[in-house]
Order: sequence, then structure tokens, then C-alpha cells
Amino acid sequence: LADVVRQVGGAAVEVQAICPGPQDPHFLQAKPTYTLKLRNADLLVSVGLELEKAWLSLLVQGARNPKILPGQPGNLEASEGLAILEITTGGTDRSLGDVHPDGNPHYMLDPRNVEEVARRVSDRLTSLDPAESSAFAAGLQAFLGRMEAGRAVWEKKASGLRGVKVVVYHRDLVYLAHWLDLDIVDAIENIPGVRPSSGHLAGLERKMKDRGLNLILASAFSDKAVAQSVAGRSGARLLILPVAPDPGGGLAGEEALFGRILDILTEGPHAAQ
Repeated sequence: LADVVRQVGGAAVEVQAICPGPQDPHFLQAKPTYTLKLRNADLLVSVGLELEKAWLSLLVQGARNPKILPGQPGNLEASEGLAILEITTGGTDRSLGDVHPDGNPHYMLDPRNVEEVARRVSDRLTSLDPAESSAFAAGLQAFLGRMEAGRAVWEKKASGLRGVKVVVYHRDLVYLAHWLDLDIVDAIENIPGVRPSSGHLAGLERKMKDRGLNLILASAFSDKAVAQSVAGRSGARLLILPVAPDPGGGLAGEEALFGRILDILTEGPHAAQ
């Protein structure tokens, strides 16, 4: 989200990310320094769908900044208006694990959603600072142009992946699979956000051998030791995918992120086939 706002806003915005790319947003610890960042903010952009529920509301309350309270123009949940997957229709409770009743919050792993979020960010920035409307419009069009050009390359590169059956560690890769038409057959986590039981893993490994499921996809936030163990016992290949820009790790923005993901999926001895 920070990368999108920077690219759309350009020199007219100053952007700080509370949760950096390498940090798992499910488990961020609310620190006093984060509250200070929010105290003078004109706009707070969040993923929504309860992804930041455990910590963001505490920070907003502590900041005492009326501009960024829910429902105010300075508070933008980027999920609004998107085609959200895996909305839960029945009741939920803690026994079901890390379930988001309003839908899967990892929508930024589909570049089409990233483009739509950029449009909403541009609209909100314009409403907050009309004097910079032309700059925001230009920033948006430049960003969309780069994303659309990149998407044409990425989709062509991924054409051979369509219909490939995969096992995922956590369902944070659902939107990526939906975009690339990958078939998620099962997950290493039988309860989202909870370390899988030995019984589930044994059954999953048998299923993978019986059905010839030979590819596991996991995000950088996954328990790599568990994923590697399942891959070793089932004979499957394990691919670890980044899920957010990380300037310090060589992924300076959304274009670099999706380029790296497609490189991992399609190139090298461990690529999907």
C-alpha cells in the first residue's frame, strides 16, 4: 500500500509504512513509535478485512487524530469496492483459526486489484488536496501504464501455469492463484494461522503422493521448516514467494514484486512445470 501511495502521490505526499514488507501483518506489535507516525497523518490507508484488527485500532485510538478515524476522509480501507474472495457466509469462532469473515485480505497479490487500489488512492488524495489533483492524476496514469505493461508480460510468462495443481502453506496466495489460474488443491495449514497437526500432515503427504501433487507454494511468512518437511516427505518441490515490496531486499515496488514472483514460478530448476 505504501508503494502504491508513493507512486501515485509522487512529490506531493510523504509516506511512511507502519508494517514494512518483510513483516507479517497478522502479528505486528503495536509500538508507541507507530502511534506517533499516525498522530500527524492526513491519510491512513489500510488493507482492511480485519487483517490489521489485532493492532491498528489500538494505534488509531492512541494517536488521537480525528482525521484518520474510521468513517473520516482521512481513513481509507483499500479493500472497499474490490471483488473479494472467500467471504464467510456462516458463523466463525476461534476454533476455526485465522478466518476473516468479510473475505480473504491478501488481495494485493493480484495486480488487477493493485491497479484498482491505485485508482481509489488517487481519488482520495485528490479529495484531500484538490490543488494537487493534476499531479495525482498524472501519477496514477503513469503507475497504471507500468502495471498494465508489466501484467501483459507476466501473464504471457505464466501461460504454462494455467490449471497446475498446487498445495499452499497458508491461503494468503489465493488471489495470486486466481489471477494465474492455478488450482489450489489443499493447504498445509488445516486451520489457518495454526501450526498444522502431525495427523493432518501425514494425511496430506499421502494425498499428495496418491494424486501426484508435486508443487508446494508458500509465502515468505510461512513456517519454512514445516513446508520443507512436507516437501521432503512427499517428493514435491517447494517454492517460497515474496508477498510484498521490500526495498531493502531488492524489491523496490509492485512491479519488482510481481516480476520476482513470476521468475520464481517459471524459471530455474525448481520452477513450476
